[in-house]
Amino acid sequence: MKILLTGGSGFLGWNFCKTLRFKHDITALYLSHELFLENCKFYKVDIRNRQDVFNIVKQIQPEVIVHTAAITNVQLCDKDRDLAYSVNVEGTRNLIEASSEVKAKFIYISTDLVYSGDGSFFTEDAEPEPKSYYAQTKLEAEGIVKSYDNYIILRLALMYGWGNVFTNSFSDWLHTELRAKRKVKVFVDQFRTPIYAVDAVMAIDELISKDVKNEIFNLGGSERISRYNFALKFADVFGYSQDLIVPVPMDSVKTYLAGAKDCSLNTSKIQTVLSFKLKNVDEGLNAMKRS
Repeated sequence: MKILLTGGSGFLGWNFCKTLRFKHDITALYLSHELFLENCKFYKVDIRNRQDVFNIVKQIQPEVIVHTAAITNVQLCDKDRDLAYSVNVEGTRNLIEASSEVKAKFIYISTDLVYSGDGSFFTEDAEPEPKSYYAQTKLEAEGIVKSYDNYIILRLALMYGWGNVFTNSFSDWLHTELRAKRKVKVFVDQFRTPIYAVDAVMAIDELISKDVKNEIFNLGGSERISRYNFALKFADVFGYSQDLIVPVPMDSVKTYLAGAKDCSLNTSKIQTVLSFKLKNVDEGLNAMKRS
């Protein structure tokens, strides 16, 4: 299948290309960091530039657009709101309008942070209540996507796995710090349903080919866990000292995620669509270690 992917040098985009480049005809867009992968084409395109977006979509004629590109740094989004809005909202609008020209299926990557963070195991029917400007922009972009006739919105949980030289994940950070025998401070009271990046990619791949459209799905792992307990499991699987992991409460440091103490997801809806079971943390970390 012919796929146009945005955010090709980002964590999810990179894993998507790396995992599926021999199965699909993938063209990946990037802005700042050019990467090279066999059997995957990369083009530098700023999704804020409407004409450039229309030109590349017209050139590629994709059957599917997978939109992963975004300003995801919560602190940066709060400090530079114009940048966050132009990329996360206007960039999405440009892509949706270009997508309508070729009638491509549109898969939009949103975030678990659109939920309030005041409960647990949020379902897709829960009323969104974003607590950060980043999450506000992602939710506004969801509204733009829902104006299209053939979309899937994925509210994605915290991901882990292997990144690249330009971008990494929470687990990459743990790996770097623990390998250097440096202590890490990890929130003991923030809970998520982390998902192994390859599971996220395989879920997207299945949704690409299935006759599913105009739906919102939560996409996370099968286990609700604190960042601290995730870090302990990571150290155990990769053979690092758990003594290096220091539990801290969220209110002990200045954080732009203060309102997101529990954004854990109920993933039963997407699990009924997928042919495989989303992994828990132990399963995901062991798969990561083997890869």
